Amino acid sequence: MADGRIHATFPGPRTGPAGARPDGHGRRSLIRALPAALLVFGACGLLTVLAGAEATGGGYLDTRSPSAQAERLLQDQYGAGSPNLELIVSTPDDVADPQTAAAGRRLTERVAAGADVVYAQSWWTLNDPRLLAGSRREALVAVRISGDDKHVSDRAVQLAHEFGGRQEDRLAVTATGWALNNRALEERSRAELPVTEMLGFPLVAGVLLWAFGSLTAAALPLVIAALAIAGAQGVLLLLQQVSPVSAFAPNLVVALGLGLSVDYCMIMVNRFREELALSQDPQAAVLTTTRIAGRTVIMSAGTVALCLSVLILFPMPMLRSLGVAAACVTVLAGLSAVLVLPRLLSRLGLVLDRGSLRWARHRNTDDAVARWWGRQAGRVVRRPAAVLLACAGVLLLLAAPFARVHWGYIDDRWLPPGAPQRTVADHLRQNFPNVGTATPLVLLPEVPAHSAQAAHYAAEASRTAGVLTVVGPEGLFVHGLRYASAPAGATVRSTGTGTWFAITTELPVDSDQAAELVRSLRTWHSPPGPVMVAGDCAALADTRSAMATLTLRAALAVGAISAVLMVLFTRSAVIALKALVVNLCSLTASFGAMVFLFQEGHYAALFGSAPPGTTNPLLPPLIFCIAFGVSMDYEIFVVARIRDAYLRHGDNRRAIVEGVQHTGRLITTSAAVLITALVPLAASSVAVMQLIGVVLVVSVLVDATIVRCLLVPAAMTLLGRWNWWHPRRTQGQRPDRHQPQPPALTITEP
Repeated sequence: MADGRIHATFPGPRTGPAGARPDGHGRRSLIRALPAALLVFGACGLLTVLAGAEATGGGYLDTRSPSAQAERLLQDQYGAGSPNLELIVSTPDDVADPQTAAAGRRLTERVAAGADVVYAQSWWTLNDPRLLAGSRREALVAVRISGDDKHVSDRAVQLAHEFGGRQEDRLAVTATGWALNNRALEERSRAELPVTEMLGFPLVAGVLLWAFGSLTAAALPLVIAALAIAGAQGVLLLLQQVSPVSAFAPNLVVALGLGLSVDYCMIMVNRFREELALSQDPQAAVLTTTRIAGRTVIMSAGTVALCLSVLILFPMPMLRSLGVAAACVTVLAGLSAVLVLPRLLSRLGLVLDRGSLRWARHRNTDDAVARWWGRQAGRVVRRPAAVLLACAGVLLLLAAPFARVHWGYIDDRWLPPGAPQRTVADHLRQNFPNVGTATPLVLLPEVPAHSAQAAHYAAEASRTAGVLTVVGPEGLFVHGLRYASAPAGATVRSTGTGTWFAITTELPVDSDQAAELVRSLRTWHSPPGPVMVAGDCAALADTRSAMATLTLRAALAVGAISAVLMVLFTRSAVIALKALVVNLCSLTASFGAMVFLFQEGHYAALFGSAPPGTTNPLLPPLIFCIAFGVSMDYEIFVVARIRDAYLRHGDNRRAIVEGVQHTGRLITTSAAVLITALVPLAASSVAVMQLIGVVLVVSVLVDATIVRCLLVPAAMTLLGRWNWWHPRRTQGQRPDRHQPQPPALTITEP
């Protein structure tokens, strides 16, 4: 940047001679390609529908966690455990009316006799006030079904159909519970999958037409996206034969497949246009494009896929299946762009940009856009410290809401207002308020039932802060005193050698006090052997604890993988470290939006949802891996161009301006395409998909504007020649230069 001016280069015109017509070979290539393209899109749609039909809901919990192990022991040996289906029984009379009570007991016995039903308990069999509504015209039948998430959901649906509606002309039964909530989320996600595909492709096609101005050029990324999506959905179909696959995985494949495929194709097509404008030789242009841009695409796809594959390390089936799905579609998008797209470009050659749309033929904005990006980069490199501080302040402000995060389950509140299951669950919470409180189930596998030790532990547990009662085979305990023997029907069977208790509280299931109660119960040292705790609050506490540790490990793994790949790609340790720091900064807006927009419900009406009031612990690592991978995607785009410029002339500031000028339009267009591909997710009626879509849109917007266009140039300007430092490179030695580039047009900013 001598004499106070910034010089930036960009290639000349990208099209062939004016007035040239497509040759016959190009026309024949287009005609022959049409049936193949239709076949690809048909396969994509078919595999998407099949993958969605086999996907299942649930998979939010670790089956190896202490609470899950306690649930299995309680179910298998004691006929107990947390209920996963509730039947709300309404009657026009008082539930204690003799005829009504007799009908209620018969209903409970019929439900308990069903296949795979561990127990069915009601107010009529237990006389438990928690199972009675305040109006005394409704009672609850709590049911425990055995099996995995899919089997439990299937049986819950069957029981709801069998016992729902009128029973014996005195009772009206309505079913709810987490098993039916999971099925409702699964069915809504499956129903919206074709909409995601049918809406995503036309929207992305519109953005591509605006970006390329040519039907042929715009169609190529869509064909590559269809190949990647079809391949990934096929992988999901195979995976479903051996492992549960989340109902959200097929939708995520469509959105990411569209966005990333277009990203990689835009890099290749843009480079092909530049090389074709210089040589007018399609074969030579394809070779150069594959050698230079293909390296960037492979590096980018590999980095993103490795970041996403870290999700496989999590024990929750939901995260595992989403990680496999996202990683597969990323790898297939990169391979298709490098292996299939060059062949298409070679066949099309000069036909690629011929026959452009009428409004695009007179458009000559690329040079103006490049000049604008050059001017913006010039302003940043002149005031790097001020820009860096301003960006850091904005990102910290966007991250602030995450300090108010409140963890909870994905339950009926993640369904849209008015959904049948949400309406029934809201009624349940309103009329049976104790159902929503924490009820830990304590299992003492080495303490004999009806022993003095068992009674002593129950009495001591009832003295714990926050505990109202302790009920089990030993009787009813309140504040250390025993008031009654075990209620009739409290247990179905007891084949174990130990004993168990149900603890009632007024603490919300998702409260910190409930999690602290679980920890205090588990650390009780009076009884011999372990103290195992089950129940919803214990499962949530285990999930929170596991996710805190696993997310940290995943972040370290993602950081290490990204750093190694960036060092290999750029041959600079400083660039790799800077990329990690900058990408972490770009994630701040994602986590802040997660809490501000969804947990707290700001702009909930805009998204057509009601705030669930909590954030599920599984969502931050999922968003982290996806958003970090996309950020690395854009980082590689920018750094690759800056490095190429630096290798030519060795001027760091000039290289930064040239790199931003070359990639500014590409990144903003790519971001626009990815945001467009995420719109169907953001428009979903399921809050989980809605959150993923909206939060990723916020992440991409922040990354493509504040981070890539301002923060990265400012940081690299301040680092100066240290950007290109490598431990094995001697001081002052510049990286190996590429071959000299063809002459380019020079733009000067006063």
